[in-house]
Amino acid sequence: MNSDVLVVSEDPKLIHHAFDALRPYGMNVIGCLGPALGPCKLEANAMCPLAAHSSVVVIDSPASGAFSCHEKVIPAAEYAAEIAGRHPGCFPILCGAPVGASGATGETAQATSAISAIEMLRQIARAACLDARAVAPRKEGVLS
Repeated sequence: MNSDVLVVSEDPKLIHHAFDALRPYGMNVIGCLGPALGPCKLEANAMCPLAAHSSVVVIDSPASGAFSCHEKVIPAAEYAAEIAGRHPGCFPILCGAPVGASGATGETAQATSAISAIEMLRQIARAACLDARAVAPRKEGVLS
């Protein structure tokens, strides 16, 4: 199972928080500052090379509900739907999107904030680590 998590946020501190919260549990965090801050392969009708290798994409919606990309506005929910449509192997979570302003959310999972989504992923990863330790074979006379 792929344990890469892509965090799309215009806030670098959030990306660092995700790294600090998830890395101890074996999850690799990839950060992207979003389509507003540079050329976006996804917006250019192509595959996103970061999402292509991720099992989960946490999309931190701007307060406006949309990424402003040069002269174009990309509603956060439409961005999440594009991720889901072009990368069926990953699970996008749209976080903090204001109702109505971010576009139709369709079947995209949502969280009230990116922090809460990251915390949920941390708890899942922690539980998986504990389960793996519980079923790992122990050698006689060796404490783990």
